[in-house]
Amino acid sequence: MPDKQYLQTLTPLDARTRAVYASLLREHGGPGVRSDEAGCMLYDFVQQRQRSYLSQPRGCCEPPATGPEPAEGHCMAGKRLLVGVPSFGNDARTWSLLAVVLASLDHARRTGVDVEVGLDLTDPLPPSFQLPDGLRVTQWRHSASVKLALCGMYRRRFWAASAAGTHDYYMMIDNDVNASRENLEALCVQSRALSGTNLMPGLLRYETLTDEPGATRYLLDHMLRSPPHISYVLRHGGRDYVAAHNPMQGSFFLPAARMACVLRKSEARGGHGADWRDFHPNGSLEYYESLWLMPWFATVVPLEAELAQRHFVHHLTDKYTRRSEVTMATPAAFFRAASNFTRDRGKTGGSRPITLLGARRRRPQKKLEVERREREAGTPHNLWEVG
Repeated sequence: MPDKQYLQTLTPLDARTRAVYASLLREHGGPGVRSDEAGCMLYDFVQQRQRSYLSQPRGCCEPPATGPEPAEGHCMAGKRLLVGVPSFGNDARTWSLLAVVLASLDHARRTGVDVEVGLDLTDPLPPSFQLPDGLRVTQWRHSASVKLALCGMYRRRFWAASAAGTHDYYMMIDNDVNASRENLEALCVQSRALSGTNLMPGLLRYETLTDEPGATRYLLDHMLRSPPHISYVLRHGGRDYVAAHNPMQGSFFLPAARMACVLRKSEARGGHGADWRDFHPNGSLEYYESLWLMPWFATVVPLEAELAQRHFVHHLTDKYTRRSEVTMATPAAFFRAASNFTRDRGKTGGSRPITLLGARRRRPQKKLEVERREREAGTPHNLWEVG
């Protein structure tokens, strides 16, 4: 039977999540690492109610990377990146957000990345919308009847591009997630570091309560009302990584070898999504954005502060901080908890899921009052404020 302290930790979780954790503990007494073949490391732990280690067919998509690491800032230099961006609606706010996202991708192009963008739209771009000069953008119009599957329309183009070998990297990103050149570089570097494993690097979406410089960031996918928040902290290649329990990030980033590999795995698995080009109008938004990868990959970010900051990406709407009562973990709280996690391994193997505590709901005005009071008191919230 699992240790009592596991059960105490798991008690507040929903039944499905608790059942998956319980099965892991029965089998291993905590997360495990397996090597199915020379150099292939498969990490077995729970993330978003799943265990990627158990999904068939098992195995790594590529051998571990060899040779010197790319020079600072040069991992994406000259690389061919295909980006899929869905955009719902025809209001001014939608187009303004899309313009910001495309401007960031254009900046990546102007700093050495060969970027190509495919837009999936429910409405035509307005005449006043200016696409960045020099950025390759192709548009596709879709009926609103596709519903949330609009977020999966990139699949057909990615399938064809993967078969033709026309790109080095693939990225899906929402039209309100502002991925920067620094984000792309970080994902590239960590994809290389995590090759030969079932781990993939991800992003941490954040929002702010104000547009003021240095405003506190709040981690969108770590709402305090939805425990747990940290699944596991692991060490690979001499570096610690934290696995957030909710890896939903409004995006994914895959090297070409992994894209081709996961297409083969998806077909071999059969069932829902076996033909990756198919779309399902009643599929969830989160499934199409990144969670479809979870049978084969667990999502992690580096624990080291300097590296972790490069994985933060702004959710441009800020709608959950500013227009709802939900409260979220700050980066400082999230990474402090993860750091403590690594020092508490012992009998538990560092495998207890961590739930961050705090008020689960506050009115937006109250959240802003609390933030300003705490900042005046010098309470660290953002990761760079933590010593």
